[in-house]
Amino acid sequence: MSAGSWFRSLRKALFLEVSTVFSSPREVLSCLVMPVVWCVLLAGLFNQGLYRGIPFGIVNEDQTPLSSEVVRQVRALPSLKLVELPQEQAVEQLRSGELKGMLLIPRGWSETWRRPGGKSLQLYVSRTLFAVSTMLELDVKKALSTWSVEKTRLQIMPMGGTEGTARITGLFQLNEVLLGNQAFNFRSYLLSGLIPMLIGLSCVLAVSNSLVREWRRNREAVLLRAAGSPLAAVLGKLLFWFGVYTVYMFTYIAWFSAVQGALPAGSMAVWLLFGLAFVAGMVSLAVLFCSAAPTWFSAMVMCVITTAPTIPFTGFTFPDFNMDIGARALSHLLPLTWYIHGQEQQWVLGSPASTWLPTLGIALLFAVVPQALCLPLLLRRIRRRAESPAKQPSQPREEPCGSSWDVFRITLKRIIFNANSFPVLVTGIAFYLIFYGWPYSAQQITEVPTVIVDLDGSAASRDLIRDISGTSKVKPVALVSDERDAVEMLRADKVNAAILIPRDFESDLGGGRQTSVTVFGNGAFPAQAHTVYGMMLSLVNARASAASAHYLLTHGAPADSLARSRLAPPLLVQGDMFNTIGGYRNYLVPMVGVLIIQSVLLIGISVSVGDFISRRRREPFVRAAMEKLWGFFGMWAAVFAVALFWVLYAEGFYFGIAEFPTMGDVPGTLVLGVIYAALLAFFALALTFSFGSNHNTTAFAVITSAPSVFLAGCIYPSENFSWWARAFAQIIPAVPGINGMLAVSQNGASLASARPIVMQLLLLCLLWGTVAYSAAMLRGSRLRRGYPPPDD
Repeated sequence: MSAGSWFRSLRKALFLEVSTVFSSPREVLSCLVMPVVWCVLLAGLFNQGLYRGIPFGIVNEDQTPLSSEVVRQVRALPSLKLVELPQEQAVEQLRSGELKGMLLIPRGWSETWRRPGGKSLQLYVSRTLFAVSTMLELDVKKALSTWSVEKTRLQIMPMGGTEGTARITGLFQLNEVLLGNQAFNFRSYLLSGLIPMLIGLSCVLAVSNSLVREWRRNREAVLLRAAGSPLAAVLGKLLFWFGVYTVYMFTYIAWFSAVQGALPAGSMAVWLLFGLAFVAGMVSLAVLFCSAAPTWFSAMVMCVITTAPTIPFTGFTFPDFNMDIGARALSHLLPLTWYIHGQEQQWVLGSPASTWLPTLGIALLFAVVPQALCLPLLLRRIRRRAESPAKQPSQPREEPCGSSWDVFRITLKRIIFNANSFPVLVTGIAFYLIFYGWPYSAQQITEVPTVIVDLDGSAASRDLIRDISGTSKVKPVALVSDERDAVEMLRADKVNAAILIPRDFESDLGGGRQTSVTVFGNGAFPAQAHTVYGMMLSLVNARASAASAHYLLTHGAPADSLARSRLAPPLLVQGDMFNTIGGYRNYLVPMVGVLIIQSVLLIGISVSVGDFISRRRREPFVRAAMEKLWGFFGMWAAVFAVALFWVLYAEGFYFGIAEFPTMGDVPGTLVLGVIYAALLAFFALALTFSFGSNHNTTAFAVITSAPSVFLAGCIYPSENFSWWARAFAQIIPAVPGINGMLAVSQNGASLASARPIVMQLLLLCLLWGTVAYSAAMLRGSRLRRGYPPPDD
């Protein structure tokens, strides 16, 4: 074939792909529309990106003017919406999730807080909501520290005079600077990883769905005749989807940098180049799996496994240096990992070419190597299937069906032992529960690579450096005396944080003059910077107290008075509730596990039941489900049984052996589990009967479920969602499912306190049950009128 003929074949194949896609409403919805809808939804979900008006309890048992000052100080925080209530009621609302934290002012606190053996304020946060509670904890501690400094200033004013007092009480300050995200906006941070993840996931599913389309229908010979060349036929498909998702990726980068205000510190052109390499890498992954998979559905499943749950492995939410060697190795095999690092180097760091070129080279390897190795294999398999006679799908032996029990029994047997759904429904959930928690095995962020800049070079700065080096949170990789060296290390992505000790640090402390230490962090990975900042906050507070005491002692303060003040209790003590180790794994897996059950069930049921209802010769149990009320509920009962088994497996077995908090209220967990399983069965059938086949349902189910964990408000509080995003979230089963299971199973809330969630689940059962039944009856009506089954 001449070059001109080949290019005409390529153009013909490209136009054929365009016409095929746009002739299928289901494919347009699943692969073109839904990714855009979810990207817009995520952008609206995080609204302004700031914590505002989070429900927070105050238990003021002291009821004195001093305790009222504390309440006013906390009430002034814009991040909190204070609710004053008794302790017992506050604890129950913490369990149910109505409150995110609580401050207890014990009786007699105002009389004893500065005396040896006195009482402290008590801060309680729900570590089940680790991300939310960490931010609230930091806000409350800062507010109370400011209030304490002011009270100290008023107390010691007679000793040091107004000027001396001002110096003492503001002696040692700590600042935090996040490069690229100075105000720590959650919207900028989360969307920088979530939208690329969603685009990449949608891309690999769309491409794999396109590559297996004719394989699924036994029409590859028709495709080759129409395109004229196997290579042209495949490249026509790949070019169309590569073009679509490149447009999506470029649109995201332009919006993120211009509208969201994340202007790059480096080159916009290089950032776009990383986006191009990322999309090409995801296209190559689809080629890899479609060339190696034994069946068309296994190709789709392999794409889901390697893209849907992999954002934890990229280092975006938890640093890769805290993962074990296996998880770290897997992270380096993911195109998303290298895109996120490339984005960070251009958006936040403005890295030199010597840093970003190797990253780009690795990203391009993912685009080139899989296609170079696997494209010939894919073409050979397409030719072989096209030349062999089409295999007609085997029809199972029809079984008589005259009751709900018959429909239940046959449906359960067929969905479990269906060749496509068996690996999904039988092993998928168990696998994902382990796989998702793998990168978080270390639980805590430790040993953050940090450069320390000592501009003072004094004994005091060396003492502080020694204290920093003695903590587990920081791994000092360099000690420099020039700020420019630290900047170069940050820009070269060699460290993730920098600690700056200023000039005259020792002399300012000794002379009672104000000094400050600054923590610089990478705005693309703020959790690491916050870890360093939290560690430094403890060290700085201890040193500020010591420096203030030394200054007062040298200026005439009684030594015995200072000795007694050192024996006084801390102003604030903290109690973590529910997830007491405060670990990422214990926080995320119980929450995501509820969503995993929804996602896997949707895939398995839509593929198996979708296959049953799309056959031209439908079996009696399928006809009964689409024509009779008792038949519909027989099929629903079979799906419900599968869903209930996995809900009980997760909450009752796996979470128990994995030592997650679970079964806090056993009867409540069982009741909630039954209702949630019933809702999932209705939801899965509603999706399946609405599509009418198992074509394109995997892409739709995965894209619909993957971002749903954020809709529950456990990572970014739902009180701060856009109103329309919050309204949409209420119809997704996993949202009340996650909140209900966290409250009742993880926190031990009573079913009575979780009544609003129970009512929402029951209403959603009614909603999705009505949709599922109506869609089933509509399919049955079309069948009786002689309409052919949907054929995409």
